[in-house]
Amino acid sequence: MQVNQTLKYTQLLDVYGNMLTEKQHQILTDYLCFDNTLSEIANAHNTTRQAVNDIISRSFARLDELEEKLAFCKKLNEIKLSLTKLQSKRGNNELKQQIAQIIQTLED
Repeated sequence: MQVNQTLKYTQLLDVYGNMLTEKQHQILTDYLCFDNTLSEIANAHNTTRQAVNDIISRSFARLDELEEKLAFCKKLNEIKLSLTKLQSKRGNNELKQQIAQIIQTLED
């Protein structure tokens, strides 16, 4: 999986993870966050590599579907970009610090 895809699905998992089943959430966390192989995940969950692959594929499709309908990640990224642009303008240092805190809060 490419880095861009990993980052995309990690963000989607952060935002929509509670809308997945517990098993889907755990397997995606193992795959995306801990970089475990399909075999390692299968062994940990007492299942087959094919089952893990199917769960990952279905989970990715579900996350894409949720983002398409709700667009929370898109909106969040747009807000961060707007704040970053605002922060880069010359002016009030106190305002820049407040914007930096808002950006940090959004990223957390």
